[in-house]
Amino acid sequence: MNALIDGLKTPRPLFEQIEADDVLPALEQVMREQRQSLATLLQQEQPTWDSLFEPLSQMDNDLARIWGPVTHINAVCDSEALRQAYQQGVQHISAWHTEIAQNKALFQAIKKVADTQDDVLSDEQKALLQQEMRDFRLSGSELEGEDKHRFKEIRQRLSEL
Repeated sequence: MNALIDGLKTPRPLFEQIEADDVLPALEQVMREQRQSLATLLQQEQPTWDSLFEPLSQMDNDLARIWGPVTHINAVCDSEALRQAYQQGVQHISAWHTEIAQNKALFQAIKKVADTQDDVLSDEQKALLQQEMRDFRLSGSELEGEDKHRFKEIRQRLSEL
């Protein structure tokens, strides 16, 4: 039993049951499941706002439901074991965000939604798409080879610091 994973099915996190040993397995499980979900999402020939952004939003929510309680407990109930789990979790989260931000297929899917759905999207959705594409570019999604690898190294080092 992992209280962080179980907390995804409850209205509120199971704070009283969360242990330091829950952190990394929960993060790894959620990230593994999200990689699979993302692979499925990216198989769409014609992604739409609803078919792409709704699932991505749910993925973000699930990760936040895992990581949020960890950051809270780390702030209010410090222990050596939790501090270590938290630090390793920060590195996992940073690597995850870099992986997502540099995912060319996801960037292309977002661009496809922007290009093909312009006439049906609200101004807010259009603005969000523009921000997402900007963020992908700023996160190195268009880098290649050694430049991309170096960018990942720098982000990982920043998370360690």
